[in-house]
Amino acid sequence: MSKTKAKMIETMAKLLQQKGYHGTGLNEIIQVSGSPKGSIYYHFPGGKEELAVAAIEWTKEQVHHYIADQIENEENANVAVSKLIKDSADQFDNGHYFRGVPMIALTLENGTTSDAIRTACKEAFEDWERIIATKFVASGMNQATANHRASVIHSMMQGAAAISFAKQSSEPLRTVATYLTF
Repeated sequence: MSKTKAKMIETMAKLLQQKGYHGTGLNEIIQVSGSPKGSIYYHFPGGKEELAVAAIEWTKEQVHHYIADQIENEENANVAVSKLIKDSADQFDNGHYFRGVPMIALTLENGTTSDAIRTACKEAFEDWERIIATKFVASGMNQATANHRASVIHSMMQGAAAISFAKQSSEPLRTVATYLTF
């Protein structure tokens, strides 16, 4: 992948978090990424929607590695996931929270108008739940229970992240982390 394309994808991912899909314009992506004006349609013939899908996929990979790295060294799955959420809360407090946050907003903002964006968000959510479920299976839980628990936990995490942004407080994330020591 060219540096220009990679920079546009990362820029789009960050702008989606800050401004949402409809608040992010192509001219802003060009300006912030420092890319040549014609490069969006060169690299993304489908325009803004195709670039947004690429940004969602980039975010999915970033979060995938973050989750895997955070939970791999802790043997107890509940403790591992609780630590993951506490780390997310710490990052929120330090102004470094980026991972995965735009997915809820993008899904709600575009879920009925863009099947490509909805599908990309769905695949990201499923990937992140799969990592958590795999940790529970490795801790001895059966697959069906692990999948269910991972789905519930992931829903709690996503909701807590959204509420944390609304309240400008990491407390909702920290509250969810305390409930995972069951």
